[in-house]
Amino acid sequence: VSLMEDIGTDCQRPIFVDANADRFSYILDWYRYGEMFVPTNCPTDAVIRDARFFLLPDEVIINGMSFALHTKQAEKPTVPAQAVRESVSSCIKAAWPTFDQFVEDLVEQIQEHYLALAESAANPRQMTHGIGDNGELYLRGHEDASACTKAQLTGQAFSPKEFVLSERGAQYNRFSGIDAWIRWMDHVNVCNKERLWVLIMELERRGFDCELLAHESGSSLHGCKLRVGLCLGDQIQKARPCDVQLAGLVQECS
Repeated sequence: VSLMEDIGTDCQRPIFVDANADRFSYILDWYRYGEMFVPTNCPTDAVIRDARFFLLPDEVIINGMSFALHTKQAEKPTVPAQAVRESVSSCIKAAWPTFDQFVEDLVEQIQEHYLALAESAANPRQMTHGIGDNGELYLRGHEDASACTKAQLTGQAFSPKEFVLSERGAQYNRFSGIDAWIRWMDHVNVCNKERLWVLIMELERRGFDCELLAHESGSSLHGCKLRVGLCLGDQIQKARPCDVQLAGLVQECS
């Protein structure tokens, strides 16, 4: 496929391209590579609209993810609970204007975390030398060579990325003594449990393994932290047993 073969193009005359100059390079990337690479500061919805305008195929790849240019209005979730989840999620995100950028920033931090861990794979993790009866040093084993199950492998190879979402605060009150509370760290983004629910839903849709843990110990009041881990391919499929279509994004599951 090339621009010269598109509808109404006269190959004998100069081509005028009616496009946003800042985003047209992504369309050219699709013609070159069959997929697009878009930075986080560029709205994906705008790139999808451009792709639809230039009559690209019904499905395009942007940053490794599949997007549908034309949503199928006739299709509805077959599971009632799924329909409720999507409706609730859409309602919460509608009042959360920074949601998309917030998620992209988190994903970037998660990627940087795991890439830093991956760099340590260049060499084996040798245990410290032992000392024999004759005083000579001898080689011992490797720190991470013990048996593990497939389910345990990712967690042992890559420690999860953690985000502190809320923390404990306290102050002395002249009437009641110690006055303690828990407060959200980010008042713009994750500032209630409804938004936290939507965030975890989105991260798990993208294939991450999420877990909520207490942030602090030694008190009856605990803050909250989000632990984000990686999944092997088959674990991602098991976590998403149905097809989901959201805002033009198609995720196919077994």
